[in-house]
Amino acid sequence: MGKTEEEDRSEKILETEPRNVEALKVIVHGKMRIGKTKAAVEYVERLIDIEPKEVEWRLLQALCYELTGQLSKAKRLFKEILKKRPLLLRDLHVWGELEEGLKKFQVLGISVLTFALFECSC
Repeated sequence: MGKTEEEDRSEKILETEPRNVEALKVIVHGKMRIGKTKAAVEYVERLIDIEPKEVEWRLLQALCYELTGQLSKAKRLFKEILKKRPLLLRDLHVWGELEEGLKKFQVLGISVLTFALFECSC
């Protein structure tokens, strides 16, 4: 499973517009889709740099850490996120009811479940 046409277009866009959020999102999701999670981290960090208040990017960063076995980093990020946004778990459930939210929740759902497991084991 390789890159899609959309990913190729997004990479070309980033050559001239390195802060294009939509193109960065396409690349992150594409890399994660094919299991290149470590490579996705670079793009997630760029998204965080561009939109530091966007919680989705922090959750994606935590998910990347989780998937690459860096569980203590993932746990720390989840705790930081929930400290700032204590209603986040409830928000994600509501978010999941929306069509666009479903796509995001599929990516983030693993992280939310893992965080819940971390909290239960602490």
